[in-house]
Amino acid sequence: MKTSRLFLVFLVPIAGVILFGCGGGERYVSTTDFTPPQEVARASLVTALTAWKNGLPPGRLEGTDPPVDVFDSDWRKGQKLDSFEVVSEDLADGAKRFNVRLRLKTPAANRDVNYYVVGRHPIGVYSEEVYRRILNMENDPKKTARR
Repeated sequence: MKTSRLFLVFLVPIAGVILFGCGGGERYVSTTDFTPPQEVARASLVTALTAWKNGLPPGRLEGTDPPVDVFDSDWRKGQKLDSFEVVSEDLADGAKRFNVRLRLKTPAANRDVNYYVVGRHPIGVYSEEVYRRILNMENDPKKTARR
């Protein structure tokens, strides 16, 4: 999946809030309009992590309704997931945030990772690393010097 699609999936809901939320109409759009209900957010996260555990590639998960797009750099790099446990959940930055304990196969390690779930159609599931990178618009953290 190209970086431009990643930005599109994440920024469209934010642009909607900005454009429609400031329009002076009868109804204002808020970040909650782009936050999935708790049970849908949790189910999307569990579906995503189960797909990883089952060896499927990250990206758009086939057969999900609403569609689920997954963005996780460790998964994309080929890490293998042995098991996971959702430890806690709350609301942060207008997204559902879940703390998840991951047990990785390669390399063998246990890690606690925050996942952010945003959107309604599609739903995006982002590891904290990817979510923060997008939120801060850090598309390429390696800066090159201008000549």
